[in-house]
Amino acid sequence: MANSLQSPSPSNFLKTLPASLPEPYYYLSAAQKRICAKSPQLAPYAQHLPGWVPHRLVADAWGHNHTGIEAALRKLGGQPYVWCTEFENVHTHWKCREPSII
Repeated sequence: MANSLQSPSPSNFLKTLPASLPEPYYYLSAAQKRICAKSPQLAPYAQHLPGWVPHRLVADAWGHNHTGIEAALRKLGGQPYVWCTEFENVHTHWKCREPSII
């Protein structure tokens, strides 16, 4: 249940994915709240997690350009995609537990 003192979620924040996406989106679990709260770009979303935020916004928060996002969109013929912290090959920014493969 939402806290009555909670501010409205940003207009581009999604709790669930719609049938059609306007742009690539990135899933942030509730485990990422504290990390997101420290980022000026992601802080407005932190109290509303878990949910989906624009992937470009996540890239901006970590100082990355949009080259990879734009390349993925070209490869997909412009079709937006979804991504998440668990799919990242480097987890230095996120709270993520790596599963054991042994």
